[in-house]
Formats: sequence, C-alpha cells, structure tokens
Amino acid sequence: MAREWLLRGVDPEELKPDKKIEAPSTPKGWLENFWYHHKWTFLGGVFLLIVLTVMVTQLITRDTPDYQIVLMTQKSYLQPDIDAMEDLLASYGEDLDGDGKVEVAIQNCRIAKDTNQQYDSSFQIVQAHLMAGDVLFFAWDEGAYKLFMEGLSNTSEDQAKENVFLTRLPQVEGVWAEERVYDWTGDGRRTGVLEKFPAKMYFGVRDTRGTAADSVQLHQDCMQLLTRFMAGRSAKTNP
Repeated sequence: MAREWLLRGVDPEELKPDKKIEAPSTPKGWLENFWYHHKWTFLGGVFLLIVLTVMVTQLITRDTPDYQIVLMTQKSYLQPDIDAMEDLLASYGEDLDGDGKVEVAIQNCRIAKDTNQQYDSSFQIVQAHLMAGDVLFFAWDEGAYKLFMEGLSNTSEDQAKENVFLTRLPQVEGVWAEERVYDWTGDGRRTGVLEKFPAKMYFGVRDTRGTAADSVQLHQDCMQLLTRFMAGRSAKTNP
C-alpha cells in the first residue's frame, strides 16, 4: 500500500528498467565509445609519455663537460661573464671525453655573509661537492676564500688546514704563486669581460684525501689544467 502511494502519478513506462547498452560492434564505434569515456585520461597519458621521453633523451644525450669548476665569489656573475671564464680555462684544457671539443663548466656559488640564506644554500652546494669528491678544481675571490676556509674548519677537522685540503702547486717558470693557490693578480689575460672579475682571485686543486681518495685521475687532469693555465699567462708576473 505504501509503495503504491509513493508511486502514484508516476508513468509506468518510467519504472521499466533501462535497456541493456550494447557494446559497439564496429572498430569505429569502439573508438568513438573509448574516446567519449576516456579521452582526458588518454590525453593525460600521452602528455606524461612525452615529458618522460624528453627527460630520458636529455639524460642520455647530455654532454658531460671535460672539467667542472666551482667558483666561489662574494657577488654573483651573469652567464656571459661565466662563459668568458670558461672559454679562457678551456683554451688550456684537453678533450678528455673525445667528443671533439674542450668544455669547462663553472658553477658560481655566492659566498657572502650579508645574505645568510643565500650564503647557507651556496655553502651547502659546495659541501655536497666536497662530500661527493666529484669536483676538485676550485676558484675564489679573496673574501670568499676566507669564508670558505673558515667554513671548512668548522665542518671537517681533517681538512681544516689549507695544507691538507689543497695540493701544492707545481713550479712554473716566470710565475709567482702562493704555495697552494695560484693568484692571478697582474695576469695580462684579465681583459674585456674578464675584467668584471676581481683583480685578486685564487685557483687551486683539492688534494686526493678523504672523500676524493678515488678521484686520482680527476686530480691529475685538474692539476694539468691548472699548470697550463699558470704557465700560459702573460710575461708580466707578480713581484
């Protein structure tokens, strides 16, 4: 009785079950049905596949530089400035990977205490390279060098002293150099764009101790680059 009361005024045709939906019987019908129900899922999958393909392709075809250098300065430099420094150093390098060109990649880390957050993040990048032992060639301006050594002494007692961290420089005729870092003060190659860099900069190679113990060949390559860079400077030398 209650059912009849609830359904009063309802057309009996409306109470009949829906007809069974038949599956598409032709390929065209199947495609139309699939596209209607799943087009957004399909398009999303295609987009994801394209992104993954591009990422994998870039990873496989990425050209690894012959030399990697960490440059620590108290100010950041524009990419054209970094490119000029890379070209200068590359002119003294070798084609280590045999791809027909000499490539130097410089990572510029701003090491300054005026911006604590940036100082911390930059130093963390440097620390990551120190822990991995994957970069042995370093360059600094005078202020960043001091901050770097201070930070190093706070993080590693074994490498706190300069004479443990940096390799003793080779003797190069006609070039005045500090014991473990090359100071390019008075270097005649500092012209044009390179004049944007400080007049006093240090270049050095990390020793093969600690986490760099397995980087013997890398150390040799970096030392050869630094030696040629020192020897190739202009005839004008420091007093």
